[in-house]
Amino acid sequence: DDIGPTTNKITAMIDVASSFDKDSNEYKELQYRIICGQNYQQNAIDKMKGILSKSMPREWYDYHSAKVVENKDFNISILADKKPYFFIYNYPYLAKKYKKYIGNANKNCLMRFGLTVDELINKTDKSEQESLFLMYYHRKIPIYFNKSTMNRICWRIEQEFDGYKDKFKNTQFDHTIIMSNEGYYLQSRFNNIKDLYEEYLLRTKQHMQINYGKEDKDDKKIKRHAFIQDFKKRAYEICNNSEELCNIIVDLCYTNNSSKQFAWDICGDVIINNLLIKSKCVIEYPIANENGEIEFSGERFSLYIKKLDCEDDYETDFE
Repeated sequence: DDIGPTTNKITAMIDVASSFDKDSNEYKELQYRIICGQNYQQNAIDKMKGILSKSMPREWYDYHSAKVVENKDFNISILADKKPYFFIYNYPYLAKKYKKYIGNANKNCLMRFGLTVDELINKTDKSEQESLFLMYYHRKIPIYFNKSTMNRICWRIEQEFDGYKDKFKNTQFDHTIIMSNEGYYLQSRFNNIKDLYEEYLLRTKQHMQINYGKEDKDDKKIKRHAFIQDFKKRAYEICNNSEELCNIIVDLCYTNNSSKQFAWDICGDVIINNLLIKSKCVIEYPIANENGEIEFSGERFSLYIKKLDCEDDYETDFE
């Protein structure tokens, strides 16, 4: 052990202790281990200097070690083998692991029960299989959600920022900025594209339920490309005017709460060209500049403005 991992284990013990009553044997034992942990921290420093020293007992933080010692049930109940929730902001790999776990669990839950994990948790009349699923979901989640001081501070900060997100979320996006000035389109074409859009949503959901986790990345990429090309071909058979088609699809996708991916799959290039035309082919983006007027993440930037070479046929040179 070095001092970093030892400190993390002590922090995990403090987090686990917060889930027990202060008069409980579990809490008292964890307090003892936390105090001992401070000595193990010093041992870790001594070990770095070449001094022989004793390491923290593995059964305090390793599941396989905890289940073979005396009083294994008690040891497992106070095991500190994960990191607290707030650590996802300390370690990017942990945040990625957590988000991946939540994403996979939701997909699995949808596939098996037709509900997200949150919806299943809030369901009142759970079946035996649903209860078993949630038990394993909580047991295998890679972080602790105990109400420790640091977790509660973290959740309070997240709640504050969620308020800002909600404020912008409620702001109505003006989807006409990504449309052309083509204007009118036939209602019959709109209805046909709407049918195609609904088929796209249905087949996407079915594909996730049937093939989730069964394809390697290359096969998935090839099938995804073929899937998009099929719908793109059928969309242009309904309406071969790219600007009119784009307007129809943007109206469809951006006036409801369904996925917007269909718009970018079928006419993403037209949307980009619409934006470029409306900006007179001028784009703005930040570049690093130690004397810049924009500060972000401890660094400074300046806003750079560039005029692109946009032709009448909307071909754009980004060089």
